Amino acid sequence: MDTENLTSVGQVVETIILGIANKTFEVGKRIPSQRQLSTLFGVSRTVIREAIKTLEGKDILVSVEGSGTYVKQDIHRADRSTEGHLEKFALKDIMQFSKMIWNASFPLIVQNASDEELATFAKRTKDFADNYASATIQEKFIYESSFGMTLCKLTYNELIYQLMTTFLKVTSDIDYRLIASNDNYCNILEIDKKIVSALVNRNARRAQLWSEERDLEIDRRINAIDGIESELMNTEYTISIMIRNTNGISSVNNGI
Repeated sequence: MDTENLTSVGQVVETIILGIANKTFEVGKRIPSQRQLSTLFGVSRTVIREAIKTLEGKDILVSVEGSGTYVKQDIHRADRSTEGHLEKFALKDIMQFSKMIWNASFPLIVQNASDEELATFAKRTKDFADNYASATIQEKFIYESSFGMTLCKLTYNELIYQLMTTFLKVTSDIDYRLIASNDNYCNILEIDKKIVSALVNRNARRAQLWSEERDLEIDRRINAIDGIESELMNTEYTISIMIRNTNGISSVNNGI
């Protein structure tokens, strides 16, 4: 298997682990089929099979012939924490860090991603947005997680990709069902399509402007969810890696 596929396997594995951690995928319940996962992640079934095999090896998933693949055990903080100390981290600070990652990503994507990669990414984004109303919570979670990870992967910058992965780990304590049930998300998907369209046209500045609009929509979305701020404020996050790399991402952004 080539390097690109190995990266994709890791992305699928990490997303499923995060989904188990935030209760999107529940113990004893079936995860989406290999065909569905292949479509949602935009990777081959070979990649999906390798990811499932990896998680079965960790005793996290179990496949039942003729039935599907099921979550075998829960994921606890000790299984998914990054190195470093634990600190309280406010929601506004978490979202600010996310904005830094995205703003650093767009110029690098315009510079490094191929036309074919951007066209494929645009099609995946449009297809999901068009079918959002009928999507399950699991499908919504996979889309949102893989959207950010794919965006950062297309930068071909390892630091930015690692930061996005860490960001997703940090926020994995949030019950995703609180977020996915919010009606405002349809507006965010429409903005996602415009961001990707700007990238297809190699216009990083336009993508950044649409990203700012997306941030405003996310703020409205979060404010509409009762209790999410207190839930986040009362959760301990492993953030030392994110803090340590803040200067790194700033230098990446300033160097473009």
